[in-house]
Amino acid sequence: MKFKERLHNIQHVIDCQKSELVSHQQFMVLCTVTFIIIGVLSFTVCGLTGAYSSYNTVINICILLFAVITFPLFLLGYIQCRTALYILSAVMSIFVSIEMIFCLFYPCCFENRDTLITSDIGILNLLSFILVSSYMLKAAIFLTACAMTTYTACIIVSGSNDLQQNFLLYSIIFILVIILGFKMSKELEKLHKENLTLKTEEQRIIEKLGLNKEQITSLVHLSDKSVKNKERNAAAHDFMESISLEARHRLISTIENYIKEREVSQHNLSEIFPELTPSEIAICRLVLQDKSTSEICIILDKTRGNVSSQRVHIRSKLGLSPSEPLLDCLKKRIATTQVG
Repeated sequence: MKFKERLHNIQHVIDCQKSELVSHQQFMVLCTVTFIIIGVLSFTVCGLTGAYSSYNTVINICILLFAVITFPLFLLGYIQCRTALYILSAVMSIFVSIEMIFCLFYPCCFENRDTLITSDIGILNLLSFILVSSYMLKAAIFLTACAMTTYTACIIVSGSNDLQQNFLLYSIIFILVIILGFKMSKELEKLHKENLTLKTEEQRIIEKLGLNKEQITSLVHLSDKSVKNKERNAAAHDFMESISLEARHRLISTIENYIKEREVSQHNLSEIFPELTPSEIAICRLVLQDKSTSEICIILDKTRGNVSSQRVHIRSKLGLSPSEPLLDCLKKRIATTQVG
């Protein structure tokens, strides 16, 4: 039972890393780095990649142990992915720097001292790039400063020409990596702001419609032209059943208003009612949409007295008696015009 619970917790931890861009990127980097460390150092410790001194072996075993311990701690939820990356990068930079210093003061214990120091600074360079790719710029800057300080100390103490020749190259590489990190941080900040804006807009639309994401997705599916009529009817039924009664009435009312506005907009009322002024035409258009006098006042930004006065003028021009509804007269006139 406990084993299944742990597997479930591990799956939950992994799923959580996929929810955001940065978390997912850091998770992928952590997995890649961990498996590379375990794979490469396992072969190295076993002596399958060549002969190494006892100092190299001890350092490799220490890094390997940290990698083997840190990754399961992350999977079990004891530490965050970002923390695991910090631990691995700190451990690797510390032990690699120690190896460089050992090479410097005990050259007899290491073969090809300069080559080993150069390869170590290359490892730190790669580690700096890994931190940048994980959106951990501050850690990359700190690592770069420590690495170049250690490498400079090695040059000063050893006086090696080979190390001096590579100094400029590694300095440029580190600088380029940090510049890349700054660029990525700016783009991430920009992306975060855009994502926040989209979420705010999405939430505003959801609140405006009174629907959830699944219901909106179903609604969009209804407008897909590639969907067959039978499937569309089924989707429409499922959608209407999924929303509340209030939302259903609101949606139907909105669609009815849209249809009325569409029908009215297709008629050129100025040609059908040439005797009316543009202001009176605007009122007739809203009357045809079943708008009340109060709604007409709000839409046209006019007083109730002004709208009522214009309605009287309209009725007079159309020759209506006090008992005849204006809406029926307008519809009849439009129908007569279309037939003619």
